[in-house]
Amino acid sequence: MTKSTDTPLTASELDVVYTRLGVARGAKLLVAVSGGADSMALALLTNPHRQVEAVTVDHGLREGSADEAKQVAIWLRAAGISHRTICWQGDKPSTGIQAAARAARYELLHQQAQALGCDFIVVGHHVQDQAETFMLRLARGSGLQGLGAMAELADVPSQKGEIKLLRPLLNFTKSKLEAALKHQNQSWIEDPSNRDISYDRVKVRQYLAAPTLDGLTNERLAHTAASLQRANAALLYYEQQLFGDAVEIDLYGTVCLQINVLRAAPEEVSMRLFSRLLQWFTGANYAPRFEKIESLFASLSDKMTTRTLAGVCVKGIGSEQVIMHRELAVEQKSEGPIASDEIVAGRWRMIMETQCDIGPLGEDGVQQLRQFDKLEAIPNYYSHQLCCSMLALWQEGRVEALIKNGKNATLLPVFIAKQ
Repeated sequence: MTKSTDTPLTASELDVVYTRLGVARGAKLLVAVSGGADSMALALLTNPHRQVEAVTVDHGLREGSADEAKQVAIWLRAAGISHRTICWQGDKPSTGIQAAARAARYELLHQQAQALGCDFIVVGHHVQDQAETFMLRLARGSGLQGLGAMAELADVPSQKGEIKLLRPLLNFTKSKLEAALKHQNQSWIEDPSNRDISYDRVKVRQYLAAPTLDGLTNERLAHTAASLQRANAALLYYEQQLFGDAVEIDLYGTVCLQINVLRAAPEEVSMRLFSRLLQWFTGANYAPRFEKIESLFASLSDKMTTRTLAGVCVKGIGSEQVIMHRELAVEQKSEGPIASDEIVAGRWRMIMETQCDIGPLGEDGVQQLRQFDKLEAIPNYYSHQLCCSMLALWQEGRVEALIKNGKNATLLPVFIAKQ
């Protein structure tokens, strides 16, 4: 466990972390730089051993953000670091602005990383950030996976691809980062929102600065989160084994669960698997709230009528089985033609020779397929509702083909690399 210290973090210390994480010297990295002490130190200390492409995302949410981005550009270019600013365009939501801004930031960073040919997006989360994340998730009632907080190496939120997210500063304190900047006579920007107590994270930060319980330190909480990450990895191993025994995914992406196999496994492993399947169907960054998952899991039986959660339908079909599929109401038609290798509905990677629109069959599509006896090959446990929710390729109002695993699309893995 790292102790808080004012000793400056060095480029050599950071180089050791990158090497441990498998990032070769000379690799091109997109480093997200807001101008705060953590991201400024990250960019400057990464630069000696790796190629830094610094990017500042201007959310346009407060006065002066554009000027701050310009100042960051001046500082980094003076240090010989490439820098560019990208802006969050379009309307901003009136509620949930922090979550929306975070999602937009990662989307923009991912697009920029692809354009620049970077294999990693690097962010400056440190010990205090890890401790705050742990406390926030504890307050939300998160399970083991959530309490593991942030991993050093993870998928980019909302993206599934070759570009990975790196957090090389998770074992270093903010004081070490600030000391590194002071050592180089480098200034940084203090974000006023970091003092706004209307945000839960700021409330947690203030509490951890002077906790009422001895020993409740940032370092100890971050260490606990790291321990829980290891425990989570162990459970993931058994979760993957259970997936092989209890889950079948048919050609059309419907999941069939063997209830008796789920019940025979440890409850924690079974519920984690069920939660991950729900998350895979929704394509969301996070699973639904644990209490709702727990309630639905407890009701699983071969005689259960259709229940829905987060746009996923769950229904018993006899012989100790239930099926899971997307609700028709949440399947959307594409806004335009889909190109090959594009991800659809969060769970299909399309393999296409020509561009087509994609959307659910609906009543019209089902009638078209019935007219030509094209529904005969569909499993007999498919209800009319399920048939209507199946995704298809459309051209000028005609159903060209159903989306099938191994035909015109492949299902993305249910189990993604350790979060």
